[in-house]
Amino acid sequence: MRTSPVTSSSPAAPSRARRRLLLAGALPVLVALLVAARLLVVAYADHRAAASWDAGRYADARAAAALNDSTGVPEGWVAPHDEGVAALATGDADGAVTLLVRSLAADPPAAQECLVRVDLALAQEAVGNAAQDADTDAARAAWSAGLDALARCLPGGGARAGTAKDVAGDADTVAGRLEALLEAQPEQSDGSSSESDEDSEQTQRPRRSRRAQSELDERTAQGERIRRRYAQQGELNAGQTDPAW
Repeated sequence: MRTSPVTSSSPAAPSRARRRLLLAGALPVLVALLVAARLLVVAYADHRAAASWDAGRYADARAAAALNDSTGVPEGWVAPHDEGVAALATGDADGAVTLLVRSLAADPPAAQECLVRVDLALAQEAVGNAAQDADTDAARAAWSAGLDALARCLPGGGARAGTAKDVAGDADTVAGRLEALLEAQPEQSDGSSSESDEDSEQTQRPRRSRRAQSELDERTAQGERIRRRYAQQGELNAGQTDPAW
């Protein structure tokens, strides 16, 4: 008596189908887990960077911000900006410029654009300050680059309208300081008749830090206000022409 063969494919077919369904369902779960892990890394890095900054550990803050520095992520300007600010705080002005230029190239939102530009200008100012004793042209180039970075954030600039008042005020302050530095540090001249005088003047000109220069400017402005008040009251002595500190 013959019997028909039993096919072995009938139990296996549903098994393969179940595996395909399980795999298809596992892929979204895996993607969700990867996204959640990435968000945890971002949150951890942000927390660590903020805590390190508050504690004055700027190198640690820079390293923490770097954990979020990758291309193709939302708000891609944030990580290089935070890295750049921390780099500037550690004294790495050149590195700060590179990072802040990257941040600006990542198209920060209009409300934050001038924040990035002000920090970039501060980094350029620091580069110029470091170079001014050895290379006047390099210093002037850095200060000019800082002014160029601020142009959109100054009165009449395209980014000024959407900028917070305190950031706009910072832009004006930094721009004024850069203009003063450029005015106080003239371009190098090839004229032989005045080379010795220019060299002597540049040698004798005090090299002030940004803070010292700001303090001097404030004292000068205060003295001028006092002098004008005395003049209006008729109390300025005939021979007194210097501001009263």
